[in-house]
Amino acid sequence: MTIGWDEEKIEACFGDSLKQQFLSIQVDERKEKIIGFGLEIGKGEDTSEHILFNCEYAKNFWEQAELLLVLKFKLKGNRGEGRWLSEAEGFEKGSAELILAFFTVSMWMLWKNRNKCTWHDFIGGCSVWVFSTTHEILSGAHGPSVYMPSLPFASTVRAFSALFCRRFAPFPGGMREIVVGSEVGRRGTPSPPPPPPQALLERLKDYGQEDAFAFWDELKPEERELLVKDIESLDLPRIDRIIRCSFGSQGLPLPAIEPVPEASVSTVEERTPGERERWWKRGLKAISEGKLAVVLLSGGQGTRLGSSDPKGCFNIGLPSGKSLFQIQAERILCIQKLATQSNDAGIQPIHWYIMTSPFTDEATRKFFESHKYFGLEADQVTFFQQGTLPCVSVDGRFIMETPYKVSRAPDGNGGLYSALKSSKLLEDMAMRGVRYVDCYGVDNVLVRVADPTFLGYFIDKGVAAAAKVVRKAYPQENVGVFVQRGRGGPLAVVEYSEMDASMATEINQSSGRLRYCWSNVCLHMFTLDFLNQVATGLEKDSTYHLAEKKIPSIHGFTVGFKLEQFVFDAFSYAPTMALFEVSREEEFAPVKNANGSNYDTPDSARLMLLRLHSRWVVAAGGFLTHSVPLYLTGVEISPLCSYTGENLEAICRGRTFHAPSEITI
Repeated sequence: MTIGWDEEKIEACFGDSLKQQFLSIQVDERKEKIIGFGLEIGKGEDTSEHILFNCEYAKNFWEQAELLLVLKFKLKGNRGEGRWLSEAEGFEKGSAELILAFFTVSMWMLWKNRNKCTWHDFIGGCSVWVFSTTHEILSGAHGPSVYMPSLPFASTVRAFSALFCRRFAPFPGGMREIVVGSEVGRRGTPSPPPPPPQALLERLKDYGQEDAFAFWDELKPEERELLVKDIESLDLPRIDRIIRCSFGSQGLPLPAIEPVPEASVSTVEERTPGERERWWKRGLKAISEGKLAVVLLSGGQGTRLGSSDPKGCFNIGLPSGKSLFQIQAERILCIQKLATQSNDAGIQPIHWYIMTSPFTDEATRKFFESHKYFGLEADQVTFFQQGTLPCVSVDGRFIMETPYKVSRAPDGNGGLYSALKSSKLLEDMAMRGVRYVDCYGVDNVLVRVADPTFLGYFIDKGVAAAAKVVRKAYPQENVGVFVQRGRGGPLAVVEYSEMDASMATEINQSSGRLRYCWSNVCLHMFTLDFLNQVATGLEKDSTYHLAEKKIPSIHGFTVGFKLEQFVFDAFSYAPTMALFEVSREEEFAPVKNANGSNYDTPDSARLMLLRLHSRWVVAAGGFLTHSVPLYLTGVEISPLCSYTGENLEAICRGRTFHAPSEITI
């Protein structure tokens, strides 16, 4: 077969401007002398023929660059036996020269861009895949594997030219493999890399994850060590069970959704002052006896707020400049003071368990240390990390973030249960005499941490789990709502996206309100016994939500899945559960989005707090002055002064406060 090539196309690829561009690059960054140019085409294992090609463009370039590049090309046939390139159908010296010219320049381009192409690159329409860096080729470490489709050589040559303007996906059909070895003449033949640990490789094969070692031969020794440690740190049987159960659960029918029975909800309008007082006192008594622990879900960063710090470090712009962490810590201090006043015998400090993630743990600990735990005792705060799980492709295989690191993500706020169990913190709670656990998310500036009223209600109802809820503001509000799974079934949370429009807007004819109106705001109460049951049950079922995301990988961002559990997944295990309605204006001001967004911003949360505290001041007999409209400002009352507006008369009665400002002790 005759191979032809348009000289103008060659000149377009190897013209003077391009040649000069390459020649301007420093060849030898390690100050080593590299001279000459050649190609070695072998005809067998023991014999080879050294041929110097005289391609004008390649010869001139490499001679001026003073580079020695010795390559061995070996072609595998369709049956797998080796055939040398010179014996391949359609091989001619001219076409080989052209292939060499394009190939060597492509290698040089990879070397030039080695920081971007550190382990592989896809070159042109023929999808040449270079598994090792060009640096390794030049230094004689070992050669790459280059995959080429079964095309006539003329088409292959044309495809090489496309490297200057196009890149395609790897591994088209009908491939042959060319194994390219390399050496620098005076360094000798490199020894092959050691194989991956056989036992570990076999374990990966057992679970269909052997692709994690796909780039083993191209890794440096220290990178191989990192990869082995990374794989060994994975609980492969557990992860395989989670992947299989999670993928297997997709598409399975769920029980029909029913509205939450009215008997399961304590509404604000139905409560009497006597009930509220009784619950408050009962809750304070349990707190004073050390029966309540508080768990904070704080694994997230403030990325959407424009900060890489843990979200709890965020300052929403209050007059005091306090962070979310400080506001919540001071509310714990206030409750401890109120509990002490209600119990002359003294109290056990409330223990605060703070769940972080690998991304927030160190920064959270340092933040607390630098602020002296905001007045709490250091030994009443325990930090623990939620787990992580590998990110997986659509077929359940690990996504590699780098050639020596599996891409991982936190396992969702529902990772709380397995983290409490694996960290033996459920045992720690039992040892401290804890019977009830208050659990909440960090991003609610109005959260009533360790709320005595909610705790007293929870104890009074005698249920295993309870949740505070607020009414949906409008039918299309993008919040999860509580439902009943099947008539007489357990309470559960469904996301707004899971409900069709007719269901989301359905009206209860007797009340005139939405039938599905109870929004989940991540304010929960559990018995310790129930948490132990949930930790075991969720682990046994091993069903996680598949969150489709763009995952960082060796190929850039690729579509895959994060495996997550949610804290509300526990409710389906609860034999008994109750909902406790609270006022949105008093207890729910989330901080999720940056200022400028339509809702849940630092500005909206700050205004909600200032308005609430301004109402407290007026109710306590105080007065406000302001230089801007009052609906745009207000006063902040330190949690150290009051928890829900109580005990402010001595501070506020007859006094005037100018907004914005902080009222403190």
